[in-house]
Amino acid sequence: MEKMTSTQEKAFAATGCDVRFDNLTRQLFATDASIYQIEPIGVAFPRSAQQASVVIRAAADGNISGMIANNSSGARVPVYGTTADHVVSTEIVLVDGRILKIGPTQNSLGAEREKIEKLIRTCVADISERMPPGLLKRWPGYGLERFLRAPDNLNEILAGSEGTLAAIFSAELKISLLPREKGLGLIFFASVDEAMEATVELLDLKPAAIEHIDRPLLDQTKSQLHFQAARDLLELDSEPCESILLVEFYEDVAERLAL
Repeated sequence: MEKMTSTQEKAFAATGCDVRFDNLTRQLFATDASIYQIEPIGVAFPRSAQQASVVIRAAADGNISGMIANNSSGARVPVYGTTADHVVSTEIVLVDGRILKIGPTQNSLGAEREKIEKLIRTCVADISERMPPGLLKRWPGYGLERFLRAPDNLNEILAGSEGTLAAIFSAELKISLLPREKGLGLIFFASVDEAMEATVELLDLKPAAIEHIDRPLLDQTKSQLHFQAARDLLELDSEPCESILLVEFYEDVAERLAL
């Protein structure tokens, strides 16, 4: 839907929640922490699943969607996995306005779950080849390989679906304990190729995270006073390098840094 009619605006206004169409709000919600920008027609702020249901129903009538369920993950995916690894259950709103709770102990959408499982199992070979179990992090997309391992949990297929299957109103999540000890090692390289080769070997040490910084990024800190202390500490002016790996460890830090 490229332009909203007055009737559709009234439908959103009648949802009972705060709905804004002003330019400032639309600009604020046009982007996330990325280079992409898509300006929405309006922004709704539902305070309950019921309000979200009415909003989504009105949006569906106008043919608009959302971008939820990215199955996000950061640099510490070897330790914590992705978001999907921490989801216990979700409260979702479907395009027809139904509000449901899904999870391994829920009976919601049983018929749909069976259809999905039947469809996915016809493609087991391709899924296993393209999404091997050792692949810790990948771009968002339907959690096909996850669903194969846990076909009783529709959250696995929902994770990464980016709002194309349902809108997530609330979620029950697992909580992970913070590490008792952290350590960080910096390794300097003469080339990016050397750093990439070393990354493979460093994985044997079970790091919590490995981050790469290359020369172009380091050069952007030149002549900037608030970065000078860090440049002096890393001796970037006197001992320039092409690539740095930041290797973070949890637990048994001294022993693993010594290796």
